[in-house]
Amino acid sequence: MTVDGFPTGNFNFSNGTYNSGTDLATMMQNRINTRLSGNATVTVTYDATDNRFVITSDSSGPSSTVEITRVDINTFADFGLDLGSGVAGTDTGFEATIDGVSATVNGQILTSDSGPSKGLSVEILSSGFGNRGTVTVSNGLAGTLDGILDNFLQADGTIASREQGLNEGLEDIEDERFKLEDRILALEARLVRQFSALDALIARFNQTSSFLTQQLANLPKPNSINSND
Repeated sequence: MTVDGFPTGNFNFSNGTYNSGTDLATMMQNRINTRLSGNATVTVTYDATDNRFVITSDSSGPSSTVEITRVDINTFADFGLDLGSGVAGTDTGFEATIDGVSATVNGQILTSDSGPSKGLSVEILSSGFGNRGTVTVSNGLAGTLDGILDNFLQADGTIASREQGLNEGLEDIEDERFKLEDRILALEARLVRQFSALDALIARFNQTSSFLTQQLANLPKPNSINSND
């Protein structure tokens, strides 16, 4: 047999006494499943109405197939099993949710369509319906680093905030430079005014000194008395 693309190889059903068709179906199911690899399994049931065995793949979707590829004479005579392929599975009619939102069904693969779990895919390995349990997802190291980088690189992230702070600091420095230049110009103007005033004062002192020197030179000289011994 081949189930979902996985071959069983040659095998025999176990000889024995079975009390019912259901017991015989259970034996057949166990023998087939022990020969399968991967995740492929089947369920074998006995249909008492039509007096036949029904072999169904436990997977769903187009890849869900059961094919009998070789039988001996007794297999058909005793079990009604003959060469042939069954009806391939389908995704039609299946509905699933992940984290409370709808999920796309593709065979055994369920993929979340929206919300925080969008893109998350889960493979269902067994048949049946209903709640299949809880899966805890961790971002791992790569996800953590990605979150850290997002925090740094986003528009209002750490780098942008730091850059904004530096730019504001540069603007403050520029303002202080303009204020310092204004103070330097004001100090220069004050010093020039003080120097000019001091220079004018010194010029007046020089004029006064020249005037006094001239006046002293014009004063009458005292008489000189010469004595002869």
